[in-house]
Amino acid sequence: MTQDSKLRLVALYSLRYEKHQLNALPLLVDLLGAAGNVSQRRIDLVAKLLTYHSSLQQTQTAGGISDMFESAGIFSGARDRFKGLKGVENVYTQHSPRLELTLQNLIKGRLRDQQYPFVEGGGSTRDKPQDIVLFMIGGVTFEEAKTVSQINASSPGIRIVLGGTSIHNSTTFLEEMEDAVSSWPQPAPTTAAARLRKETGLR
Repeated sequence: MTQDSKLRLVALYSLRYEKHQLNALPLLVDLLGAAGNVSQRRIDLVAKLLTYHSSLQQTQTAGGISDMFESAGIFSGARDRFKGLKGVENVYTQHSPRLELTLQNLIKGRLRDQQYPFVEGGGSTRDKPQDIVLFMIGGVTFEEAKTVSQINASSPGIRIVLGGTSIHNSTTFLEEMEDAVSSWPQPAPTTAAARLRKETGLR
């Protein structure tokens, strides 16, 4: 297993189990360096990812991003969707990005004006568009490109063009996240990131 793969696995574990008091995250982070030959700078990405994730959760109270692992999050109902998927090589590829729901609501005229206002000229998000140009500042993922392609194929009369400042994979995402979080203040002592730093001696 490559060093990047080991880091990605621990990063996913940290997001999934950060709220569990008895998680094995400090041990896994130590193992990345001791047995995984992962550099200290790369190991530090785990704590930075938790800091970044915590910042997203703060928007939840304002109707923002929900926790992906909570019952109301983007994986809600995933267990039921995975049942009966015989013949599917990897059930986790069945995940759909948030973009899919946003586009489906746009096509049906169900977007909320408060979250998706018009810049100028009035209009209404209840209007059902035929041509949609979607540009993602910060970049798009291959999964989002696949989603747009599938919606184009399954929605006659709808044409969606997807663009972005870059195309992300896990490596580019972690690089951008690190650049952003490095300039932030140290996380509060009660956060998962701060506890991890304290238990493992991360910078």
